[in-house]
Amino acid sequence: MKEGASTPAYLQVRAKTESRKESAIETSINRWSVSVREKAAHGAANARIRIVLAHALGVHPQTLRLIKGASSPSKLYLLNNNHPQV
Repeated sequence: MKEGASTPAYLQVRAKTESRKESAIETSINRWSVSVREKAAHGAANARIRIVLAHALGVHPQTLRLIKGASSPSKLYLLNNNHPQV
């Protein structure tokens, strides 16, 4: 394994759309509750969830990949830390 590389991690996310306040809270290890202002239509909420979660983790949004749950409030993301930190 390369120096500085890390193992990919799976993050379970419970999404809340059309929220008054945006937030990302780690409820337990690798489990997050993310609230965004966007409506759950045309992928707008999913795009914003990825940005808010990445900001909370201190990583670039491209390090997060939505694996499961594109049309569900329960989502599974893959965190691949091969990209630079923000």
